[in-house]
Amino acid sequence: MPSTATHQPARELLFEAARADTTGQSERRCKTLFSLVDSAQALERRLKRELALCEVTELGFVLLAQVIRQEPDALTPSEAAHKLHLPRPAISTILGRLEVSGLIRRERSSDDRRSLSIRMTEKGRRVFEGAIAQCLQMVNTLMSHVDSRELSQLDDTCSRLRQHFLENKN
Repeated sequence: MPSTATHQPARELLFEAARADTTGQSERRCKTLFSLVDSAQALERRLKRELALCEVTELGFVLLAQVIRQEPDALTPSEAAHKLHLPRPAISTILGRLEVSGLIRRERSSDDRRSLSIRMTEKGRRVFEGAIAQCLQMVNTLMSHVDSRELSQLDDTCSRLRQHFLENKN
C-alpha cells in the first residue's frame, strides 16, 4: 500500500490488527516494511524527477540503456519489447518520443524493408550520459549519511527480503 492519504486508513487498521498480535512483532514488522516501501517510492519519484531534468522519461532511459548494451549491434523494436517486458505498441510509442527528441534513429534493414533497427544518436548518448551522472550524484547525496556498516546491513536485509519474495511468490 503506497503511503497516500487514501491508503492511510487501511494502514492504520493493519497496524491496529498487528498490535493485537501477542508476540509483539507484527506491528514492528508492518511499520518497518511500510517504511521500506515508502523509502523505495520516494527514491523512485526522485529518480524520475532527475531524469525529467535530463529531458528523458524513465522508460526512455531504460530503452536507451538497452540500445547501448546491445552495441555495436542494433536493437530491434521486438527485442526491446521482449527485454523490457512491454507490449510492442508501448515500445513504438517510446521510440517515437525518443526519435522526435533526436535521441535515437530508426533504420530500415537493407535486406528486409519491414525490419527496423534502433541506433543511438550522439545527442542520445550525451543525454544518457548526463542522466547517468545526474542520477549517480543524487544517489550519492541521498546515501551519504548512511555509513558503510549500515549500508552493508541494509543491503543484506534487502537481499534477504528480495530472495524470500522470489521464493514465495504465492
